[in-house]
Amino acid sequence: MTFTIVNNNLSNVTGKVKVFITLDIDTIPNSGRLTLPEDTMTKVPKQAAWEYCVYAGDNDYGIYKPDGSKVSRPFGMLVQQTPGPAGRIKVKIAKSLINNP
Repeated sequence: MTFTIVNNNLSNVTGKVKVFITLDIDTIPNSGRLTLPEDTMTKVPKQAAWEYCVYAGDNDYGIYKPDGSKVSRPFGMLVQQTPGPAGRIKVKIAKSLINNP
């Protein structure tokens, strides 16, 4: 799985941005987590309850698993960041990291 996030101001300020991408693998409403791992105030709809959450920040990246455990810089995941006015983050994740729960 590969995706790129593009935002004109995404990487302009060091230490200020941490991106979370939630993945609803089983697509069963309310079967996963509703809050983000590091922010219990931000919630996803019950229809999008997630099993995995990918994160990328200035100095760290990784994935949260269905049991809530955090894996920093896992083998099989690559994050490339382009700072500046045309900031972008490209994430590549091996299928083996995201197993069907």
